[in-house]
Amino acid sequence: MDQINEFLQQSFLDNTIGKYILTLLFIIAGLALNKLLAGLLGRIIYRFLKKASHGVSIKMFFQLIRRPFRLFFMLIFIYIAFDYIHFPKEWNLVAPDEFGLRMILQKAYQIVFISDIIWMFLKTIDYFGIVFKKRLSKESQTMNEQMVSIAVDIIKIVLLIFGGFIILGSVFNVNVGSIIAGLGIGGLAIALAAKETLENLFGSFTIFLDKPFMVGDLIQVGETKGNVEKIGFRSTRIRTLDKKFVTVPNKLVIDSHLINLTQRNEQRASFNLFFKQNSAAKTIQLFMADLKKHIDEHCDTNDDSMVIFMDIEKNAYKISVLYFVKTTDWNIYTKAKENINFKIFEIANTYHLEFDFPETNYLITPE
Repeated sequence: MDQINEFLQQSFLDNTIGKYILTLLFIIAGLALNKLLAGLLGRIIYRFLKKASHGVSIKMFFQLIRRPFRLFFMLIFIYIAFDYIHFPKEWNLVAPDEFGLRMILQKAYQIVFISDIIWMFLKTIDYFGIVFKKRLSKESQTMNEQMVSIAVDIIKIVLLIFGGFIILGSVFNVNVGSIIAGLGIGGLAIALAAKETLENLFGSFTIFLDKPFMVGDLIQVGETKGNVEKIGFRSTRIRTLDKKFVTVPNKLVIDSHLINLTQRNEQRASFNLFFKQNSAAKTIQLFMADLKKHIDEHCDTNDDSMVIFMDIEKNAYKISVLYFVKTTDWNIYTKAKENINFKIFEIANTYHLEFDFPETNYLITPE
C-alpha cells in the first residue's frame, strides 16, 4: 500500500501521477456516463412536456436533444477532470487574463459550452415546432403548419443572434450595448445590404396571409410548373413535373404571374387537327360527331366538349377540339388525353381521313 501511495505521489510536470490518473478517470467516466445522464435528464424534462406533446413520442424528443445533452455532460466532466491539474511553472505561461495558451483554452471552452447551451435551446424550439405541427395536422390546418415552420426559423435566427451577443459579451468582454448602438447608426447600410432578404421575408408573410397556395399544390410561377414541397423563410421549393428541384425566391413568387393548378376542378385540353382537302364534307361531319360523342362519354371528361370546323386553310381543313378532364391529378389528365388521342387516330382511320399540315410536321397541334 505504501508503495502505491509513493507511486501516486511521484511528480511529473508539476502534477502528481495520482492527479493524472484522477483526471483520466473523470474523462473516462464522462465518456461512459454522458449518454446515461443525457437520457435521464431528457426523461425528466419530457415528463413536464408530455401533457403538451400532442402525441409526439419521447423517442422523437430524444432524437432532437440527445447530442447537445451528451455534449453538455461531457463538458462538465472535462471541466472537473482538468481542474485537478495545472500547467508546469517552467512553461512560464501568462495568466488567463493575458493573451496566451491559458486564455485561448479558457475562451475556447467557454465558447463551446455556451454554444452547446444555445444548441439545446435550438433543439427545444424544433421540438415545440413539431408539437405545434402535429396539433395543427389533426385540425387539418395545413397553411398554419407552414406558418409554424416560418416562426420556428425566425425564433432560431433571433436566438442565434442573441447567443452571438452573449459570447461576445461574456467571453470576449465586448460592450454589447455599444454594438447595438452602432447598429442603430449603421442600420440604413445594413437594411440596404439585406434589402433582398427582407423582400423575400415579406414575400413569405404575403404568401401565408393571402394563401395563394399550400404545400402539395401544383402551381406555375412564370415558366416553372410543379408541386410545392416547402414554403421557407426566404424561398419556395418546387418539384417540377420532370422531378427537377427548383428554389424560387418568395419575392419572385408574389411578383410573378402565379397560377394555382390544384385549385381548379378541371384541366383543359385544346388542340387543332388538320385534314387534307380531298376529304368529303359529310365524312368530316361524321368524324366530328363520333369524336365529340367519344369525348363526352369518356369517364374522365365532362359534357362541355367542343369539336368545331374552324377554318379552311390553304391545303387543309382545320378542326378545333376543346374538352375538360375532371381531375387535378396530372397523371389522370395525361392518361385521358392519351386515350382520346388514340381514339382520334382510330376514328380518322375508320373514315379514311388523311392528316395534313400546312406549317408543321405534327399531327396534333396545340392551340
